[in-house]
Amino acid sequence: KNNLFARVSRGYNFTDLPGALPKPANPGFTMGNFAGGDTAQLADAADFQLTTWGAVISDTHIFRPNLLMDTRIGFSRFDLFAVPKDMNINSAKELGIPGVNEALPPFSGGLPAIRPTGFAFLGANTPIPSISTNTNYQVSGNLTYLKGRHSIKTGWQTIRRHLNFFESQD
Repeated sequence: KNNLFARVSRGYNFTDLPGALPKPANPGFTMGNFAGGDTAQLADAADFQLTTWGAVISDTHIFRPNLLMDTRIGFSRFDLFAVPKDMNINSAKELGIPGVNEALPPFSGGLPAIRPTGFAFLGANTPIPSISTNTNYQVSGNLTYLKGRHSIKTGWQTIRRHLNFFESQD
């Protein structure tokens, strides 16, 4: 006798985070719509796109009333793509700070982080861009034997984790 179960799920979330400080009317250099962020308000002037996937197939096989086996195969994936709104603007070069917005791939644009003590942050205040793809594969099996008031359970589990991660250093 078998009891088979399967599940597939997908999630998607797009979050548009404004900055805490709007740009000045005439900043004197090219910049995005926001001059700074605020970690307390989660105002990072960034776009966060998160996609998740999950799938599992599970089977319970009963060989005899006192002997059964559970097997599972699973998969999960987490894709995060978080980028600053001013990513394509080379504000640092226009401010006379060379080499800041020239990374490859081109994910380092915008106003550099400037953090005067006691004041709001200027520029990016969190390590974005943050691009992460995490994939997990899982296989497991358990064998259970019942004898009177006793039970013996043995099994194994294998997990393969694949992590790809890119984040700017702050």
